[in-house]
Amino acid sequence: MKKHILLFLVVILTLVACNKKRVEDARRIQIGQSTIEVKYLMGEPFKVQVDDDGEVWYYNYFYGDRRMRMYIKIKNGKVTSFKSS
Repeated sequence: MKKHILLFLVVILTLVACNKKRVEDARRIQIGQSTIEVKYLMGEPFKVQVDDDGEVWYYNYFYGDRRMRMYIKIKNGKVTSFKSS
């Protein structure tokens, strides 16, 4: 039973670590990229805000051990601006 629990924890931690976006991924975002390119680099956003001017995609990523947030403005399927904080 202990082996099963340990294996389960290892699998969960591995999946979480693979899903962790890093500053290297965020630095690849560029104006004009398609939403497909953004999703390839950053995955699915944790939040999407839609307004008359397009969408804002929200991401968390890591700079070392520090969690950062990135906001990506999308209009007509392309990145128009982005900001990290």
